[in-house]
Amino acid sequence: METALKTSAGDITGAVEKSPKELAKFYFDNGYVIVPGVLSPEEVAELRADLRPKFDRPVAQRNPGDTVQYLFDPFSHYEKTRKIILHPRTIAVVTEILGERPALVREFAAQLKNYSGWHKDTTCLERAGLTYHWDKDFSFMTFTCYLQDNDPVKGGGLDVAPGSWTWPDRYVDAKPHKETRRPSFWDKLLGRKTEIRNDYGYEIKGFDDFFTIPSKAGDLILFNRKIDHRATVNSTGEDYDKMGIFGSFSRNDKHLQSYHDFIGHRADYHYLKVLNYPADLVADAKAAGLDIF
Repeated sequence: METALKTSAGDITGAVEKSPKELAKFYFDNGYVIVPGVLSPEEVAELRADLRPKFDRPVAQRNPGDTVQYLFDPFSHYEKTRKIILHPRTIAVVTEILGERPALVREFAAQLKNYSGWHKDTTCLERAGLTYHWDKDFSFMTFTCYLQDNDPVKGGGLDVAPGSWTWPDRYVDAKPHKETRRPSFWDKLLGRKTEIRNDYGYEIKGFDDFFTIPSKAGDLILFNRKIDHRATVNSTGEDYDKMGIFGSFSRNDKHLQSYHDFIGHRADYHYLKVLNYPADLVADAKAAGLDIF
C-alpha cells in the first residue's frame, strides 16, 4: 500500500526569504525544490480564468497541437503565463543551480486534468537509443507552476521518489497504460468524442515510499529531469479542474542543441513547426537573464 513520506519541503514552502543559494542546495540534495509565491493568489485566479475556456475550444479554433488537455507554447500565446519564467526569483534560483545564464527548453505546455503515473522525463531519449542525459554535465530541470494547492486527497501537484534521479530507467521497456479521459460537462453538452492518452504511467509497480511535495498555488517547482515522479493522485472520484504550466530550463550547451534536434523531428510536437516567439517575449527574456530562441 502506498504511503507518502513527509519531507523537509515544509521548511521552504512559503519561505520567500530563503536565498537562491539555499534553494539551490536543497535542489541538489533532494532532486527538486519549491520556489514559493512566483504567482500571487490574484494572479493564479486570473490565469485560471483566462486559460480554462481555451481547453474547450473547438478543434478548428485551437492552436497547433492543442487538445482538451494541452495548450502548447503558452508563453507566446498567453501573456499572463510569462511571469512564471521571467520572475526575478525564478531566474535567480535557476541561475544558481545551473551556474550560468539559463536557457528555456523548447518544450512547454499548460495542462488540464493530467494525472500521469510514475515516469521519468528522460525515458523518450533512452527509448530512442540516446544516453547523453546520463552525462555528468546534463543540466535539464523540469519546472511546473500549479494553479491549485497540492491536496493529499484530491491531488493538484507532484509526488517524487527520493534519490531516483540516480537510478536506471525502469520505464524504457515497460508497457504504457492506456486510459480514456472521462468526458467533461462540455464534452457531453457539445457531443465531443473524448480523447485517448497513452502517458498515464506504465504497467509496473509503483513506490511504497515517496514524497508528496506540499506546493501551494502559484509556487514554482523545479525538479531533476531524471527523477521518478507522478501527479499526486486524486482519490476522491470527483472531476477536478487541476491545472499547471510545465516546461524545462537547462544550460545553453550541446545537450540543449541535441535535445532540440530530437524533439524537432518528433511528429507529436506539432507546435514546433510554427514556433515563432513574439518579439516582446524575446526582449523581456533577454532583459530578465533568460536565453530563449
